[in-house]
Amino acid sequence: MSDEQVKRAVDTVVRSLATSAKTLRLYPPSSPIPRQTADAALEALSQFLVDEPVLTLTVAREGFSFRNSAVNAPGSSELADMLTRHGVAEMSVLPGANVDELISFVGAVLKDPLEVRGVGGMGAVLAAEGVECVRVSDVSLTVAEIETLDQGDDVDEFLRELANNPDKLALWLASATSGDPAALAEGLTELADVVGPGGLDRLVASLSSAFLQQQPDGRDALLGLSVKNTDVRSLMGAVLGSIGTPDIAQSLAGGLFGKNVLSMSNMLAGLPLGERVSEILAEVKPLLASAGHTNREMAFLEHMLELRGKEEPEAPLVNQRPDYTKVAKIADVRPEEVEKVRGEVQSSMAKMNARSVTTMLQLLDQQEDFALYCKTLDGLASTVPALFEMRDFRLAEQVLSELAGREARTDQPWPELTEKLREAISKATGPRSMSALLHAVGDDPSLMPAARDILRRTGAPAQTAFLHEALNVRDSDGLAIAGDALGRRLLDLLVAEAPNAQWFNIAPIVQRLATEGDPRSSQTVDAILRRPDEQSRQEAAKGLAGVGTSMAVRQLASLTRDPSPEVALVAIRAAGRSVAPGSANMLGTRFDELDCDGKDFTACREIINALTRSVDPDATAVLSRIAARKALIKRGHFAEITDLARQALTTRNAGGER
Repeated sequence: MSDEQVKRAVDTVVRSLATSAKTLRLYPPSSPIPRQTADAALEALSQFLVDEPVLTLTVAREGFSFRNSAVNAPGSSELADMLTRHGVAEMSVLPGANVDELISFVGAVLKDPLEVRGVGGMGAVLAAEGVECVRVSDVSLTVAEIETLDQGDDVDEFLRELANNPDKLALWLASATSGDPAALAEGLTELADVVGPGGLDRLVASLSSAFLQQQPDGRDALLGLSVKNTDVRSLMGAVLGSIGTPDIAQSLAGGLFGKNVLSMSNMLAGLPLGERVSEILAEVKPLLASAGHTNREMAFLEHMLELRGKEEPEAPLVNQRPDYTKVAKIADVRPEEVEKVRGEVQSSMAKMNARSVTTMLQLLDQQEDFALYCKTLDGLASTVPALFEMRDFRLAEQVLSELAGREARTDQPWPELTEKLREAISKATGPRSMSALLHAVGDDPSLMPAARDILRRTGAPAQTAFLHEALNVRDSDGLAIAGDALGRRLLDLLVAEAPNAQWFNIAPIVQRLATEGDPRSSQTVDAILRRPDEQSRQEAAKGLAGVGTSMAVRQLASLTRDPSPEVALVAIRAAGRSVAPGSANMLGTRFDELDCDGKDFTACREIINALTRSVDPDATAVLSRIAARKALIKRGHFAEITDLARQALTTRNAGGER
């Protein structure tokens, strides 16, 4: 395997194990979901182990490390953190590992670290579960005692001592670079102030030596401070000037900025390096290449340095290349020209569609082979949805008429032909066609007469499909469009559709049927109100809110008495939005039936809120009656109900009866 293939396989193993850990938090080990991710890890592992004896991953600070290179797979840091909490420094996967062993390993990682340590550590847990091909190296981590600096009583003397002692200064920098950058900058400024101009050279020499003693994180902090903080820029410029080019290059490439060439270009352009940028870049490039950066990334680094080094803004592209201006002028087309071309294209497409349909009809009449006849018939039916989408209703209607005519009077000798013609008509008037027809009419109402004629000829299945598409429209009133197109047939379709309608389509169906108010529609609505699922009954209440009939008030009243508290509350809110006369008195009657001062306080509070926003003028009188209640013994929520009613009256009087 090439280095790139090895890297990809290792990334896949780590990513799959991390994903398996996430899924095991949600699913048991026997579930297929975590096992699928373990299978993916095993597949990548088998490819890796063809050329390698073992896969060994080192637990690093920010994830895993493989052969001294970071593993950048998603989830790497989370999985490594869990292993760190278990005191694991390294894990190895041997040939022969199977899915069960990987699942057991991930399950052990997810256990409480205290529990795992109590039974002997991660290695003991894996051995107890029979895991032989996944091994871990446990470590005992202790915090090293950090030498502290005693600054004494004289701070200035302490700072002067730091400036003259590179080792102590290195220790101070190690502590300061791990904290607040502003505090670090302030400390460096105070050092420069204390030593004065006469001791600046000695301070620079000490800082140079201390800088080289820092860990990569500390060097990153000092380099970043040199770019961002103007107060220490001159001091750090002198420090960097006294450090050799290879050391600066190693500091840049070996830390955070070496992971991304864009960050590297920013640092090389921003650091106070003077004329040394080019020679440092020459040292940095081999280091970046050895870390895995490609030639393309190197070219991008040089390009970004060139851009960042420019002192004047780059000239606009049209000024650099006058040809672009000419192209822009050529491409500048007036709207009337666009419309003209669009019209010509549409006309050409219409002619082409007409010729295609005519050709297919001629082929249909000439076919003597049944299989070829069926293929031609299927192709002809497939043109109808596309014709609807292109708004060519005339040609689509012609195709449907031809199909219907052949279905009614065919002189072909094949017994199965009638069934094939019916299937073709069903395909031509399927959901895609009806969706295109609905949206076309919604966008252009002038197409409504043609849509009515088409739906009149298509039959019940197509009309039902048209209704389904209308119910699924969310950004406009699809049922209103369907009503204009289908006329009175819409009610028959709704009555037939209501028993099987999904809960999210119940509200518009109920609203349309309740608006009609005929006995059959009312019976259908009553049947919906008796549905066993609460969601359907809640949606029915929402649909009744927009109906201004006494029957709708009666049906809402029955829902306010629903056994489900959630349905009853939704019905009360719907009654508050109802446009029907008598809705406020209905709520008042329901209020009187409830134990408002006791167990039914929530429902009564909702009734008062509904009356507050009701458009029924009688709502004010009902609220006044509630607010004027009297009782010798004011038990339970009596006072609270009275206060709510008075506040509701104040709100209605302030905003008018809405």
